[in-house]
Amino acid sequence: MLSIYIFLISVFSSICYYAYGSELEDMVTLNLPHDNLTAFVQILYCAGLLGSLPMQMIPVFEIYEKTDLYAMIPNPL
Repeated sequence: MLSIYIFLISVFSSICYYAYGSELEDMVTLNLPHDNLTAFVQILYCAGLLGSLPMQMIPVFEIYEKTDLYAMIPNPL
């Protein structure tokens, strides 16, 4: 299944590179025309990136809460 996924990504990437050449930017939003809508999309993209960081930290905190070090922290209540 993974090999099919890799094949599809490779074919799609090759077709896009053949169609547009090396004129494409690495960031998708940099390929959009420069207007107010593009600026709004870039702001939403930044907000999405900032919002995803706390979600990535949830498993770290769950693992940390199961350790003995966390149990030694005094409860302020």
